[in-house]
Amino acid sequence: MLQFVQAGLSLASGFMGASSAKKQARAKAKQARAMAKYNANVRREEAKSIIDTMKFETARMYKEKRKSLAEQQATIGKSGATMSGTGLLLALESAKNIQTDILQSRRNRFLQAQSKEQAAKITEYEGEMQARSAIAEGKAARKASLLSGFSGAISPLMEYGLGTSLNIFGKESE
Repeated sequence: MLQFVQAGLSLASGFMGASSAKKQARAKAKQARAMAKYNANVRREEAKSIIDTMKFETARMYKEKRKSLAEQQATIGKSGATMSGTGLLLALESAKNIQTDILQSRRNRFLQAQSKEQAAKITEYEGEMQARSAIAEGKAARKASLLSGFSGAISPLMEYGLGTSLNIFGKESE
């Protein structure tokens, strides 16, 4: 009789352990996904900040460009020259250089923002992989717990002699 109680307790322990392993795996997966989502959102906010900075810098640089060109025109006008010939060519070259600098700055900021967006996607992917790993570990723990419960249930029954008379293992009984 005691063997049957031991077998029942072992089975119950196996089922409870399996249930606990499943719950823990789900919680760990949920936590990994939440952390990845948070970190990805942080990186996306950084990307937005970079874009906002780019817009601000562009506006400031264009304002400085207009001011610089106006100062050049004033200097040329004070000297008595006209905006033609060499003076005009210098002003155009200066304007082209300023425009190139602005575009290069925008490009650099855009690449920084793209890098942050990529980092966000990678973070989400890594979080999902961690979550799947946690679930796989939980499944393995669940199976181990069930196997332990079943083997713990069979052991007392074998000692009692039921395993051979029930032909559990496919052996012919005598």
